[in-house]
Amino acid sequence: MRSYNTSDLAKAFGVSYPTIKKWLSTIPELSQNKSRRVFTPKELELLFNLFGTPFKEKEITQPFTTQTNSN
Repeated sequence: MRSYNTSDLAKAFGVSYPTIKKWLSTIPELSQNKSRRVFTPKELELLFNLFGTPFKEKEITQPFTTQTNSN
C-alpha cells in the first residue's frame, strides 16, 4: 500500500478538501502533526477502519490518477 496525501484521500472518499480535513482533525492519532504531507500505510489502515475503504484493494497499491473526458 502506498502513502496518500490529504487531497488523494478527499478524492477517494468523494468529499471536499475542507471536509476531509475536518474528519482528520477528529482523530487524535493523526491530528498531532499539522504539517503532515502524506499518510503512511499504517495511518491509512486506521482511517479505513474508522471511515471504511473507499476503493478496491488493488487501487490502494497504485497511484491515484485523475480521469479526463475525451469527446
